[in-house]
Amino acid sequence: MPAASTKFIPAIAVFFALAAGSILAADSATSPDFAKVIAPLLEAKCLECHSDGIRKAELSLATRADWLTGGDDGPAMIAGDSAGSHLIEKITGPDPDMPKNGEPLSEAEVALIKKWIDAGAVWPDDLVLREPSAADKSWWAYQPIAIPEPPRPDDIPAAWAESPIDRYIYAKLTATDSSPNPPAAPRNLIRRLYYDVTGLPPTPEQADAFVKAWLKNAGTAYAAEVDHLLASPHYGERWGRHWLDVVRFGESRGLERNLIIDNIWPFRDYVIRSFNDDKPFDQFITEHLAGDVVGNDQPEIEVATAFLVGGIFDDVGNQDPKAAAQIRANTLDDIITATGSAFLGMTINCARCHDHKFDPILQADYYRLRAAFESVQMTDRVVASAAEKKLHAAKSKAARAKVTALETKKKVLEQAIIDRTEKKAEEFLPKITHPKVDRTMTEDEFEPVTAKAIRLVPLTNDRNSKGPGGVTIDEFEVFTAEAAPRNVALADNGATAEGGSRAVEDSIDNASNAYGPGLAIDGKFGRRWISSGNHILTITFAKPEKISRVVFSSDRPKDLPEHGKMIFPGEYRIEVSSDEKTWTEVANSWRREPLNKLYREQRLLSFGTQQDEQQTLAGIDNDLAKARAELSGIKPLPTVWAGTFKQPD
Repeated sequence: MPAASTKFIPAIAVFFALAAGSILAADSATSPDFAKVIAPLLEAKCLECHSDGIRKAELSLATRADWLTGGDDGPAMIAGDSAGSHLIEKITGPDPDMPKNGEPLSEAEVALIKKWIDAGAVWPDDLVLREPSAADKSWWAYQPIAIPEPPRPDDIPAAWAESPIDRYIYAKLTATDSSPNPPAAPRNLIRRLYYDVTGLPPTPEQADAFVKAWLKNAGTAYAAEVDHLLASPHYGERWGRHWLDVVRFGESRGLERNLIIDNIWPFRDYVIRSFNDDKPFDQFITEHLAGDVVGNDQPEIEVATAFLVGGIFDDVGNQDPKAAAQIRANTLDDIITATGSAFLGMTINCARCHDHKFDPILQADYYRLRAAFESVQMTDRVVASAAEKKLHAAKSKAARAKVTALETKKKVLEQAIIDRTEKKAEEFLPKITHPKVDRTMTEDEFEPVTAKAIRLVPLTNDRNSKGPGGVTIDEFEVFTAEAAPRNVALADNGATAEGGSRAVEDSIDNASNAYGPGLAIDGKFGRRWISSGNHILTITFAKPEKISRVVFSSDRPKDLPEHGKMIFPGEYRIEVSSDEKTWTEVANSWRREPLNKLYREQRLLSFGTQQDEQQTLAGIDNDLAKARAELSGIKPLPTVWAGTFKQPD
């Protein structure tokens, strides 16, 4: 038995000894009442080691089925045969194996269990045994709140008799033959008061003013100063800080990523306001748990539910369903733990895995509480009044309608151009002579030309037919026009590469260029240049070279040809230069088969749009840019890390 429970053993032993004698004397053929006699005995003596949550030797004695199934040593009993039951062997003899903790069972207690087994081990179907907690419902903490009468010693001075707290203190002092300290000097008193209420000392001027007021009327001066400090906003700042510690308020998510939560501060301000407003505690608790309901259309109240999501949060996620379920269980456990400790002063979370060992809280109670929090989602939420939401929706609707109208106008004109050009596609589009671009290897040959530099100009990528977008290149090779072609684009051959690249966000040394253009000319295929900015890759040779062929790819080894990070040019130009100022096109993707219908339509637009239509489209694009800027310029409604709520799947 745990140390906290051993004090109950003598009383239990006496009770069962008396019960055993009474029952055995009355009728040896009658089975002891299981619920009243056997169950309390087993719960007191056996379930510390052999319950569902512990199962030492893989044995639980919580249900009749558990007894019959048994553990490592087989069934615990044979109904109707106590002599052949393994449990009886373990609890009898001069040095019994069980229980491991506490006093062995008495002969009378063993006799009761034997008699119960011999009578068939009758066990009510719906009864499950539970290990008793160290404190039952008679524990002082679970009693109704009472208003006791403070002591009033006969010799208590009048000044000490005014406050109930002082009366308790004075009674304790007199019980230990101690005397109260003399009253504090006014300068000491004002410092204590400031530190207690605001956490900061008074300024010399404030202390001097209090001393002067004290000398005129001590009682009035002190009361006035207390009222002054309680009315100060610093009161809520000091004492609200302690509450924020209680509810595990933090401005980061914790765990390995520990991302900063830069929009949970409204909850901090809410707590400070609540202390300064002397908000009733029951209302304060209700707002923490259901501020979105009781504070509907009151943003200053609604933010209180940030309490629920203010703890640690594993935002990495996991694709494994079991791991994801474990992460979710841990998230809800944090909410339950905070709720139990902050509002009840209890470690409810101990019942996550088994009935509580010290408080009368069942494991079922834990999961009832969890059910209440299943709807909590760890995320931001718009927190604004109904009027603010209505105004924002109206502005957004008008701006979005303008954008939609212009987008429709552009789409109609472009479709007309596409339909018209499609009818004469052979006249407008270059003849197809090459296959589609291929991420694993795309090759272009051209008339030999002497150049000092070459560049790849992506016009689109293979994920987006309308914009340049980013591309990735694992290797860009440039071969000379000679009998034994050389790759003059290799860094080992003196070439250099330039091009905007993705920043290394997770590196202290951004100069490491983990995604830089040099990866496209290193002769290796494991890493690649990831473009950013204008997405142009420029390669300068060690000296002017006569070249006639390029080969480039994003996944030459064919490891993950369809993976998103292997983005490749969809349409492109290859250009060369002898001075790196003037560029001449030597190859492009127009002679290749388009990737799909969307890319073909973009070609029809590129080759079939007339000059006046280009001007019209440019005007629409200009108006569209302004309309989108207007839409994005609408100030978003404030969001707070206060969670959202939806029924679980």
